[in-house]
Amino acid sequence: MSEPMAVTEPQPGQAVSRRGAICTAAGACAGIGALGLLLSACGSDNSGGSSDASSASPPPSSGSTLAKVSDVPVGGGKLVTAPGGMRVMLTQPTQGVFKAFDARCTHQGTIVDPPQKGIMTCPNHGSQFATADGSVRRGPATAPLDTVAVQVKGDSIVTV
Repeated sequence: MSEPMAVTEPQPGQAVSRRGAICTAAGACAGIGALGLLLSACGSDNSGGSSDASSASPPPSSGSTLAKVSDVPVGGGKLVTAPGGMRVMLTQPTQGVFKAFDARCTHQGTIVDPPQKGIMTCPNHGSQFATADGSVRRGPATAPLDTVAVQVKGDSIVTV
């Protein structure tokens, strides 16, 4: 039998994540062999994203500079934080065509990874989205990524 797991209490005012609560409960069950099963339910701790869509930052105001054109590779993308805190995935599916999306996966709000081969993938459950239009290519997400209107102004990509 393994050693019991130490369970620590959060400090006053310290937020407890859903994962932390589940994993703390799992630690309490370690003596009866349930730890492995419960820990497998804890999922990934993706600090880059939020699983609570209600904690979304407001969309960037019109005219906000998001990145330089040269920062977004053709066929790829770049994750940026817009003024106001919203995470935005900028893509350039073809030369000179720029798209922008709310980077939160529509399944549970995790920030998607920068695109590879025209696809943005959610690191939590594997949902995939097309860089050209944000459409779902593979679930569990069923809704496309929300678009953010952008245009090229000089050498910068700005919100419309």
